[in-house]
Amino acid sequence: MIGFILGSELGLSEVPKNMSMAFLVLSVLSSITHLRTFTVFRVVQAHEFSSGVSRTATFLASNLTDLPWVFLSPAIFLSVYYFLIVPRAGFSDLYTVGAMVCWWSSGLSYTISLSSIPPAHHALVMVVVTLILGALFQGVSPTIREARGSVTAALQACSFNRWATEAVTIREFRPYFETGWNLILAIYTDTGMCDMDLRTVYGTGQAADPIEQVRRASRLRTFSAGSCDRYARNALGILAGSGVALRLLAYFELRLGALAVRKQ
Repeated sequence: MIGFILGSELGLSEVPKNMSMAFLVLSVLSSITHLRTFTVFRVVQAHEFSSGVSRTATFLASNLTDLPWVFLSPAIFLSVYYFLIVPRAGFSDLYTVGAMVCWWSSGLSYTISLSSIPPAHHALVMVVVTLILGALFQGVSPTIREARGSVTAALQACSFNRWATEAVTIREFRPYFETGWNLILAIYTDTGMCDMDLRTVYGTGQAADPIEQVRRASRLRTFSAGSCDRYARNALGILAGSGVALRLLAYFELRLGALAVRKQ
C-alpha cells in the first residue's frame, strides 16, 4: 500500500520523508507481531517458572524462535515495496536497514509485553510508542539540524526511524552523486544528516568571514559519494545496539517477575 501510494517518480528531496514513512509502517507491523512472543503462552510460562524452569532459558529460547521471523518479515515487506518504488539503492541496503528496524521493534515488543502494563493494553501502548517515536522524531520534521541542542534531539536519538531514515537515505543518494552532488549536499545540510550542517557551517544564519569561506570551500572539495558512509554504518550499529539494550531490559523485567499470572 505504501509503495503504491508513493509510486516510483520521487525527487531526491522527497527521499527522507518517504523512506521514513515506509519504515514506520514496517515497525508498526513488526512490533504488533512480536507482542505475541511472550503473551500467547503467558499462563503456561508462569506455571513452568513456578515448577523451577529457568527464566533465562525460556527468554533465550523465545528470542531464538523469533529470530527467523525478525529477519524474514522485512524481506517480505520490502520485496513488494522495492519493486513498486524502484529505488536506486540496492535491495540488500534496504533489507539491512529493514532488518535492524524489525530487530529494534521486536525488542520494544518484548519490553512492553513483559512489563507491568495490563496485557489488554499492550497493543495500544506498543502502537502509540512506535508512532510517537517513528512519526514525530524521525529527523525529517523537525530536522536533525533544527533539533540540535534540545530535548527533541534526545528523543530523536531514541527513535528507530531517525537512524533508519539517515542510513537508507545515504545509501539511496550514492548512485545520484555524479549528477546531483550539489542537491545532495543541500539536502544533507538542510536536514543535518551525517552532520553536514556542522561540517559546512551552512544554515546558521551568520555570514562567514573570508577565512571561514576558504575552509568551507575546502570541505566541499572533499565531499564525495562515500563521505557519509560511516554515518550509515553508525546508524545501523545504533539500531542493533538499541535492540540488544531493549532485550536486556525485557530480560530484567522477566527476572523481576513481571510475567506473573494476573488474577481474573
